[in-house]
Amino acid sequence: PSFKDEVLTKKGELRTHWTGKIRLKKHAYLNTEYFGILVDEKNPLVQQSPVRLKAIRRAMNFAINRPQLMMYMRNSIGIPAEAGFVPGGLPSHNTEMVKGYAYDPASAKKLLADAGYPEGKGLPVMKLLTIPIYTDIASFAARQLEEVGIGVQVE
Repeated sequence: PSFKDEVLTKKGELRTHWTGKIRLKKHAYLNTEYFGILVDEKNPLVQQSPVRLKAIRRAMNFAINRPQLMMYMRNSIGIPAEAGFVPGGLPSHNTEMVKGYAYDPASAKKLLADAGYPEGKGLPVMKLLTIPIYTDIASFAARQLEEVGIGVQVE
């Protein structure tokens, strides 16, 4: 991962400097990376958390530009999850039947307002816990969430 930008373009192609030195082979593989949200209503952490509201969780989904995230954070290696959770290499990955969330900051802002947090006013800062290898993705998502009014602290 530390050399991906040196070797690959943002579109996932081999940089010309490496032509003849490296052969790039691409193939599908099964992998899903995701952000989990604690929603167990019996958990004391959730009882006062704004993520207990479906509108807030939906706003978070609309606020993240998945194709852009894949391009900038993974050099276009992978399929942005805009049609559910199932990896693209499985037969049950069906973009016709499963409609997920496309990037739509206007819808995210409307959902925040509908939930009582117009432009994120009054919405507490949320913590996004991660491990070091996902810090770049977490920080990218946090910036996009902040653009619609959802404050995020990456730890």
